[in-house]
This record gives sequence, structure tokens and C-alpha cells, in this order.
Amino acid sequence: MDKSADTCVFTVVYPGMEAWLSDFADSLRRQDSDAFDLVIVNDGLHPESLANLQNGFNCTILEPAEGIAENRLAGFRYLLRAGYSSTVFADADDRMASNRVRISVQLLHDYDIVANDLDIMGADGEIIRMSYWSDRLPDMSTIRRADILDANIIGLGNSSVRTSILADIEIPTEIEVVDWYLYSLLLEKGHSAVFTTRTTTLYRQHDANILGAATEGMDESTFKKWIRIKAAHYNALKDVSHEYRQKHINYSELVKKIEKPGVLAGHIASRTGQSVDNPFWFEMV
Repeated sequence: MDKSADTCVFTVVYPGMEAWLSDFADSLRRQDSDAFDLVIVNDGLHPESLANLQNGFNCTILEPAEGIAENRLAGFRYLLRAGYSSTVFADADDRMASNRVRISVQLLHDYDIVANDLDIMGADGEIIRMSYWSDRLPDMSTIRRADILDANIIGLGNSSVRTSILADIEIPTEIEVVDWYLYSLLLEKGHSAVFTTRTTTLYRQHDANILGAATEGMDESTFKKWIRIKAAHYNALKDVSHEYRQKHINYSELVKKIEKPGVLAGHIASRTGQSVDNPFWFEMV
């Protein structure tokens, strides 16, 4: 459909999230501002599965590209061509607080990037923990490049941007954690970012998540996967700065070391033994 608003909510849908799409659609309908379009990259769902998302919204559905990074880049290019001023990113297996679009757009008047707090909920929608990061990050905290060097707090489910800053972005195909890479680049470019507790993403924990907010109960196989994903992140950024190059060296060595007997278990014990309340994404890896 044609653009009808200056703001859009952008998401990517794919098999495995069907059970939660109606819940996501309900959270969109409950927004206290309806001045937004909905843009969806459909990566493999039957069109009938999207009926709840199309009903009641000015909705554009885009064909998928080839992979996680490519789907996001295809979406970014469409948003730029369409001329949206503000983009509110969302994950369709989550819910959005009823004021998320409005607060995000308000803050984007002063900042290039807005990241909001999380309310953690289970697969069934039951709230587990409210305002997950507010004890660590006060409202209106500036987010600087160093703040997401070791871990991430800006995901594509809890962030919004001035759409124009997505121009000329390229993301390597091997990157699985697109959001961390994207925002690392944008902060390196000098774009301004702020964290807010004035609105939240209701962040659903389930087995299909690539990442959870913490590492409790993680087995060695999963921990090893996370280490390799983090190593790939630093490898892709190694030419951006000295700090990223050093991280690349450290994690490249760690990837080799954990293949030796006992090393991975020792690494897990050292990381999980640290006392960190409400860890950021990848902080404990």
C-alpha cells in the first residue's frame, strides 16, 4: 500500500512465530497513537497467517531476500524509498507497550536512535519481570559507542530510528545478530542514542529466540554457539577501531581454546559466576 504516515512500524516474520502474531497485532491496535503504517518482510509465512496484521492497518508486505541480514537490508531500503521519517522496529513475537510508538517518535525529535526498556514475559504472555534494565540504566541515559562494545542493549525489538540514518548501511551475510552490528556501526558514525524507561517492549522468552536476556540454564553447546556468534560480530567490525580489533583477536583465540577439554566448562563457570543483575545481551558470554 501507499505510505499514509511519516512513521512506520517495521518487522520481519518467519515460521515459528505464528502462535504470537495475533498478540503482536493486538498490541499494535492498542497504541495510543495510530499515526503509523506497518511494514512487514514475510520470510516464509503463509499469507493467511498475516490476516491479523493486515486487518486495521495500512500494511505493506515485502518479499523476503536471502538471509537474516539481507531481509533487514531489503526492508531498510524500502523504508528509505518510501520516505518514512521515523521507524519503530518491533519483533512480531513480542508485544509493544501502548505508548511505544508515541514516545519513540517524540524522542526521535532530539535523538537519532531510541532504545527502550524491556518487560520480560514468558511464552504464554505472563509477565516475569517489569522494567528489566531500569535499575542499571536511568531514564534518558545517553548511549555511547563504548556502551555496546562488550554487550548490547539496542535490539530490533526495542529500538526506533530516524529512518534517514539507515542509508548506506551494509551488513555482512555472516552476521546473525544484525541489531548489535547495525547499532555498533551507527554509533561509530556519531549518531546520537538515548535509553528510555518511559515505554517498554514486552520481550517474550521462548525456545525459538536466537538470544535471551540472560544465560541461566544454558548448556555447553548453546554457550559455544553464542561465543562463535560474538566472535563473528567482532570479526566483522575489526577494521572499525582498535577496540574492535582487540576484541576480534581475543574472541578468535577463545573460539580455538574452547575446543580443548575443560576450557569451555571453565569459561562458563567464570562468566556465570559473576554477579550481574539483569545482564545485557551477550554480557555473560
